[in-house]
Amino acid sequence: MDYYCNQKFWWLSVDPESKTYNSCCAARSQKIDLKWIEQHPGQLFNSPWLVKEREDMLQNKPVASCETACWQPEQNQLPSRRQKMMSTEVLYTDTHADPKMLSVIIGRDCNLDCVYCCKQYSTSWLRDIKQNGAYLDDERFQLNVSDQLYLKAGQNIIKQTQSYQTILNELCQIKNVEELNIVGGEPFLSNYLLDLINHFDCKITINTGLGVNTERLRRIADQLHSHVEIFVSAETTGSLYEFIRHGNSWNQFLTNLDVLQKRFKVDFSSVVSNLTIFGLEQFQKQFGYSKVVLFCNDPIYLNACVLDDESRQRLQATEFLYNNTQIQNNIKQSATEQQIQNFKTYIREYARRRQLTYDMFPASFVQWIHRD
Repeated sequence: MDYYCNQKFWWLSVDPESKTYNSCCAARSQKIDLKWIEQHPGQLFNSPWLVKEREDMLQNKPVASCETACWQPEQNQLPSRRQKMMSTEVLYTDTHADPKMLSVIIGRDCNLDCVYCCKQYSTSWLRDIKQNGAYLDDERFQLNVSDQLYLKAGQNIIKQTQSYQTILNELCQIKNVEELNIVGGEPFLSNYLLDLINHFDCKITINTGLGVNTERLRRIADQLHSHVEIFVSAETTGSLYEFIRHGNSWNQFLTNLDVLQKRFKVDFSSVVSNLTIFGLEQFQKQFGYSKVVLFCNDPIYLNACVLDDESRQRLQATEFLYNNTQIQNNIKQSATEQQIQNFKTYIREYARRRQLTYDMFPASFVQWIHRD
C-alpha cells in the first residue's frame, strides 16, 4: 500500500480556539507548542511534528494522524479523503515549505446540530451533551475541561486570550499562502471573520451551513469582497434537510442561499452518509454538481453502507447524477453488527432528544432502526 499524500506538503489546518493544528483538515490534530512558534515565527507548517510526517511519507510509512481519514477506509475498500482529493501523486518532496492552503477553524459557534457533526464544530452539540449526556461511549460525546470553559466563556473572551492572539499572530506571519479557507462552526456567527480575512491578500473561501440570521448574513456579506467563494454544506432537501441539519428550516436555507448567490460564486459541499443518501438524488437534480463530496467515515456507523437490505437494494438501483460509481461502491460495502447497533442506538437518541419523526425516510429503513 502506498502511504503518500501530497496534501501533507501544502495544506495547513489550524484551530486557534482549541490550540491545535494538522496538515489536511481530516487528519488527527495535535496541540500547538506556543513557545516553539514564538521562537520560530511564521514556521508552524515546519514544526518538528509536521516535518517528521512528511519525512515518513517519503519513506512510504503510514503516519498515525491519517489512520481514520485514509488508511482505514482504504483497507476496507472505501473512498478515502486523499483518493477523493486526488492527492496520491508524488508532486512534492520538500519536507520544509510554506503552505499553499491555510484552513482556519474560526470558531465552533453554530446554531445547528447536524446529524453527523460533533462538539468540536458546534456549540449546539456542546449544549446538548452538557444537558443530556453522551449517546455512546465515544470521545465525540464527552465534554472535557476545554469544552466546559468554552460554554462558560464564549467566543469574545476566548479570542482575547494570550494563546489565541499568539496563534492568530502566527497565522498572519505565514508566507506565500495562496488560499485562505475559513471553516467553523458557522463562520458567519464569528465576530472575527472580517478581521481574519483582512489580514490576507489571497483567494478566500468560506464554508457555511447557513444556520444564521438572514440580516446578519446580509450585513457581513455586504462587507466581503465579491471575489470570495462560498461553499454551502448541504446534500438533501425539504423535511429531510431539516432532520439532517437540525436547527435550520428549509425555507431559511433557501433564503440565505439566495442572499449569497446574488453576491458570490457559490458551490456545495455534500456529505454522503446512510442518512443523507436518501435525499442525495433529489438534491443533485435540484442543485446540480457538488464540487466537494465527502464520504462519512467518522463516525463509521453513519457510513452509507449501514443500511437495511431493502434500502440498499433500492439505492443500488439508483443512478446518481454525480459521483455514482463512488457512491455505489460505498453502499455495497458490508457493515459490521457493531456499526449497525451503534447507529441504531445513536439515531434513536438523536431523534428522541429533538422530538423528530422519521416520516421522511423509507418505511423499511424506519422499521429496521427500531428492530433489535
